Amino acid sequence: MESSSVITPEDVLKCLMNDGTIDTMRLKIINQLKANEELKNTTIKMAEQSKVLNTPGAEKQTKRELFDALRQELDLGVDFGQEWADNGKENSDSTSKKRKLDEMNSEGAADEVASGSSKPPAVPDDSSKVPRPSVTT
Repeated sequence: MESSSVITPEDVLKCLMNDGTIDTMRLKIINQLKANEELKNTTIKMAEQSKVLNTPGAEKQTKRELFDALRQELDLGVDFGQEWADNGKENSDSTSKKRKLDEMNSEGAADEVASGSSKPPAVPDDSSKVPRPSVTT
């Protein structure tokens, strides 16, 4: 008799993080963003107008402090990252999951984006195929 177990989103995420899929996707996104001239120009303009970056003493803050302050500034100004259900209200489940992912990965991602450096992908870059996680029961 085969026992069935429930595979949670956390299990899938853990598997994707462990096999390098998340890192590969992040690198691909970063490289595509770096190649986008319009996005570069918009980002430069936003940086020049940023209250956080133009505050005296900003150059003495850590990358993490700047990243957190910039994210807060952007979230307040643009209302990025909001997911809405069909009834027009914020979907609290998806928001809480998104925050958990940010908490898990924000320091590494902030350092990688801020420094512009990254390690080579652990998995070959093939955007047409997304590996399926292997889960044993």
